[in-house]
Formats: sequence, C-alpha cells, structure tokens
Amino acid sequence: MKFRFDINALRALGVIFVVLYHFNVPCFSGGYIGVDIFFVISGYLMSGIILTKIGDGSFSFFDFYLRRAQRIIPALVTVVLFTVLLSNVFYFQEMESKIAKYGISSILFISNLTYYLNSGYFDLSSKANPLLHTWSLSVEWQFYIIYPVALYTLKRLYKDRRNVFEWIVYFFIVSGFISILYISNKHPSFSFYSLTSRYWEMLVGCVVFLNEKKIVEKTSNTFRKTSTLISFITILFFVVYKNDSLYWPSAYTLVPIVCTAIIIASNVDIYIFRLRIIQFLGKISYSLYLWHWPLFVFCISIGLDDIKYTPYLLLLSVILSLISYKYIEKSTFKRGTILFWALIGILISLGVYKFPINSFFYSEQNLKVVNFLEEHKNELKEQIIGRGCFIHSKDEYEDFNAKECLEIDKNRKNVLLLGDSHAAHFSYSLNEYFTKRNINMLQATASKCFPVINSKGKGEYVKLTNYMFSEFIPKNKENIGLVIISANWKDLQGYTYPELKIKLTELVKYLESNNLEYRFLGQTETYTVPFPEIVAKKERLRIVVEENFIDQRSLDARNLLMNTLPPNKYIDLFRVGSIKHLSDDRTIPYMFDDNHFSLFGAEQIVKYAASQNAF
Repeated sequence: MKFRFDINALRALGVIFVVLYHFNVPCFSGGYIGVDIFFVISGYLMSGIILTKIGDGSFSFFDFYLRRAQRIIPALVTVVLFTVLLSNVFYFQEMESKIAKYGISSILFISNLTYYLNSGYFDLSSKANPLLHTWSLSVEWQFYIIYPVALYTLKRLYKDRRNVFEWIVYFFIVSGFISILYISNKHPSFSFYSLTSRYWEMLVGCVVFLNEKKIVEKTSNTFRKTSTLISFITILFFVVYKNDSLYWPSAYTLVPIVCTAIIIASNVDIYIFRLRIIQFLGKISYSLYLWHWPLFVFCISIGLDDIKYTPYLLLLSVILSLISYKYIEKSTFKRGTILFWALIGILISLGVYKFPINSFFYSEQNLKVVNFLEEHKNELKEQIIGRGCFIHSKDEYEDFNAKECLEIDKNRKNVLLLGDSHAAHFSYSLNEYFTKRNINMLQATASKCFPVINSKGKGEYVKLTNYMFSEFIPKNKENIGLVIISANWKDLQGYTYPELKIKLTELVKYLESNNLEYRFLGQTETYTVPFPEIVAKKERLRIVVEENFIDQRSLDARNLLMNTLPPNKYIDLFRVGSIKHLSDDRTIPYMFDDNHFSLFGAEQIVKYAASQNAF
C-alpha cells in the first residue's frame, strides 16, 4: 500500500498518548485510547493488504503470516529478553518467576489471556509488571490469525455480492460493540483483555478501506480537511478530559474509534502531518511502545517515578526505540531466524522461571518479607474475603453472603462497615475488636466500587451498594448504631475530583438525614510498587528511600477528603507515625502489596482508630 503521512501521524499520536499516559504526565489521563487508535489503523492496513491481494489473485497465507512475524516478533522477543534478564536486578524470586512466565506468554501471543486468568487481588499489580503492555500485541496477533481466513472465506462466498460482504462486516461491528456494553459491565477484566471485545475496533478499519474511494470522490477536499481537524481536536479533548474509565472498552470507546476512522477515510495531506518529529515518532512507534513501559516499571521499582525524571525516561525510551527500529524492525529476518530467536526467548524465560537467581543475593529475612504475599495467601483471603462479605474479581452479586453479613441483632449494637477492599482489609480486625465488646458487625464491601449513592462500577458491585443505600439502611437505620466507611479514594473509579467531592457531600447528607452516626476511616498511603519490595531493596540499595515510593494520588485524595468531610467524622490514617511498618522480627510487612494492609498492619490501624474515638 502507498505510504500515507496521515496514518503515520496517527501512529505518532497514538504512541505519544500511551507513553505520556503511562508516565503519568498531567493532561494525558485519557491517553490509553492510543491503543484503540492502533487497533483501527491495524484493521485498515490488514484489510487493505488482504483484500487487495485476494482481488488480484496474489494472496498467500504463508506470505501474510511471515510478513507479520518479521514485523512483530524480533523486536518483541528482544524486549522480552531484556526485561526478563534485567528483572534479576530489579525484582525478587517470586516476581522474577512471574515476569519470566509473562515473557513466555508474550512471545506466544497469549499474554492477554494470561493476564485475564491471573487478574485478582492477590496477583502482580499492573505497575509491577514490565510486560503488561504486550496484551495488545497478543490481541492483534490473534486477530491476524483469524482475520485472513475469515476474509478469504467471505470473499469466495460473496465474490460478486459486495453489499452482502459489507453487511456481514457491519453486523460483526455492531454485535461486537453491543456485546461490550454488557460484558464490560459484568466482566470488566475479560472485556479489557479479550479479542472478542476488541475485534470490532479493527473491523471499523475494514469498513474505512471498503469505502474510502467513495468518500474521497463524493466529498470535497475542504470538507475532508475540516472533518480531519475536528476529529483530531475531539481526540485531544478526550485525552485531556477523560479519566481512567472504570471499565474499557465502553460506549465512550466510539469517540476515538470514529474519529480515527474519519481521519483515515478523509485521506488528506496536511502540513503538520509531514513534520519531521511527527513522522519520526510514527516510524518508531512500535519500538517506542515496546520499550517505554519496561523502562518505566524498572524506574518506579526503585522509586524514580517522580515527574522530574520523565524527560530522561522519555529520552532513553526514544534512543532504545531508534536503535530497535534501525537494527531490528528494518531488518528482514528469514523464517528460520525468527523461529530460532523466538525459541531462544522462550527457553531463556523458561530457565529464569524455573531457576531464578536473585534469591542468592538477599538475606532470609528479606526473602520472607518479599514472599509474604505468596506464602500467606490463605491467611490474607481469610482476612479480606472471610465470611463472604466482600465481592471481588469474578464474583457475582449472588456470591455476597447476605445472611451472614447483614444479620441485624436487636439485642446488641450493630456497626455497619461499607466500602471497597480498603474496608474489607480491616474487616477481620474490626470484627475481632467489636466481638470482644459484644457488638455485632455488619459488612457490605465490593471491589472497585465506592460506597456512595448511585456509585459507578461493575454492575454486580453497584447492585450491592445500591441495595445498601436504597433498601437495607433505610429499613434498618433504627438498629444501626454506627456506619464505618473506608475506600481507596485515590483510584477515583471514573470520577473527577470535583465529582467525587459532590458524591461525598451527598453521602454525608444521606447519613445525617437518616440520623446515622458515622465515621470515615481516612485515605491511607499507597505506594507505586509493592511495599515488601521497598523494605527488601532498602537493605540492598542505598538509593532506595521509602518516601520516594508514596503515590502522590493518595495524598491528593487524603487532602480532598479532609477538605470535604466533617473533621469530627474523619479519622486521618495517612502515614500514622505510631504504625510499625515491619514486625519486630522484620519478617512481616504492614502492607502485603502496594496499598492493602496485612493483618499485622490492619490490627495496628484499628487500634489507632479506636484511640481516636472512631468507634
């Protein structure tokens, strides 16, 4: 296909959005849509290659797959090997093994499935996984495997009936889009990672290819330039003002998809597209996408994620990407070389997975801290999930144990705990505290769903929250002596700070209008990497300072809460000085990941909150 400056500019735009979003640069909170832009571009280019060659009788499945492999695999394997080997320096045995496993799944193009199957509260957090971004490459490769077969079959069946062929494509786009409206709400993790929720974005590119000549012929150049300009402005506006969505893809996904389709279909040549910096970034976009994320994750793993380091990180990403583009992407590797390189990547990753070496460099105490999560999963599940009062991950509304968790005792004081996992991680300790004082504790907690009226979130979780505010509390308010509210407010869950302030104010009015006594257990500190890692790295690297790992967003959320909620109802828990971060034998951390308390930490927090007259 003829080289197009506008498509290369779109590549540049997409990768800039993703990189700056990942680097937490202000005003790029919606930059994740860069991946969706790439999906449309891929769908357009692949449709053009396949349909054109089928039309002139020159299409070869072998040639198609070989060219895709030449383009994608060498650079991917290089980055995977770099990441897996360097993980020996930046990570510990358990995490190193997980990264090696993810490296294998990335090379096999099944990392999206691996991440979905391993998504949960006791798995590697996204910012600790330097290969997380390979999920999109897996989705694309899975599409590449199926797509030419589907197009070849349809073209043979409907060779002389173009309208039927197009309508079949439209059907799959519409059905795919409608399905995500349901799936994203019910199963957000599956929807995010799966091809079934993403293929329709690439099919939009097919529609553009099928109709671009007609569009160019029937519309004026001025109209197409205007449409392109409006689409670019819309995308930029979306990137600046769209927060991390609670789930993605969603109905909002139409915005970047349609705008990208309009830009490609318009096929106009604008001066800005030809700017050298734009074309340069477009050319290295694939390598830049591959390299930037592992570099960022390695930096934050040692506390260097402050915005002041971003220019250096960007420069290093571009340099490595340029080298990768010049010496790997532009090289034409033979089939045998590609297979050999992929096999080497898998074997080395498998070796690191089976025989991680960095455990030899740490003391037994350090390793106990680092492996705390893995070695205490059953204890942590009992602490957080316990009686079934916390629904999370793949749970449904029906999994909530209402009989056990919401049984009013009219002969005792009843205390109700509401919130997300940041309420659930206190539940075991709170229940013990109240039981000793002959108080009955009720609990309704749900993952990724704020305890506010008409909350955003996964439908199953929102259903529980809505039930509590619309039915349970009004019906039982006379028997509820205290409502305790706790959440990880820094995650925002799709709200902006002004919106969250409104929702909190609304919640306070609701509680007071129902004459309910209440307390907010305040926003706690959160970290940019799992806390056990920080402790262990401090013992080994002088550069590591605990304060450097504090997530600024948790401090911002704490300030919002303190400026919004009544002072006498808010218990400030941010970096409480009296809380021990390690047990006396230095083997038990107060947090088991980057934001959840272990039982050791939770018991201290409950004791401190009680001393502040929270209960």
